[in-house]
Amino acid sequence: MARIRMKLGEMLVDAGLMTRETLEDNLVEQERSGMRLGQFLINKGVFSEDQIVEFISKQLKIKRYTPEDYPIDENLGVLVKLDFARQYNIAPLYRQHNLLYVAMLDPMDINAIDSLEILTNIEVEPVICTQEDLKDLLSLVYEDISGLGSVLQKMEGMESASVELETS
Repeated sequence: MARIRMKLGEMLVDAGLMTRETLEDNLVEQERSGMRLGQFLINKGVFSEDQIVEFISKQLKIKRYTPEDYPIDENLGVLVKLDFARQYNIAPLYRQHNLLYVAMLDPMDINAIDSLEILTNIEVEPVICTQEDLKDLLSLVYEDISGLGSVLQKMEGMESASVELETS
């Protein structure tokens, strides 16, 4: 898959959704904020997250995550560890042969895609999602893992309590 890093601001100007002057003013403020441009424009109220996600999806012809279209394979939580998923703001959706569909906040993040392809040795197909979608997906994909962790913690706590009772 050939990947071209397109700048969101340029795409918004090209689409007529923002003037060059407005973009430049926002870029100055955005740089001081330390946020990525899309997040900055959302926080500032210029666009909603849904508008930005829809725009990027259409402009870059990247599919948008919808639960109906992307069944989740919980087994992928073993292939892509939770720490990695959180670091790159991704959630594995499903695997089809040698193609891994991954929900991402920023499907233009070539570093995340390349790192995931190296980690899994599988070609990655990005699917754009909202912050809320990502949060829900991480919970679904890693539910069994996090659930197991809390069960183990409770068992360790009960074991410690029984040891303390025995020694009293």
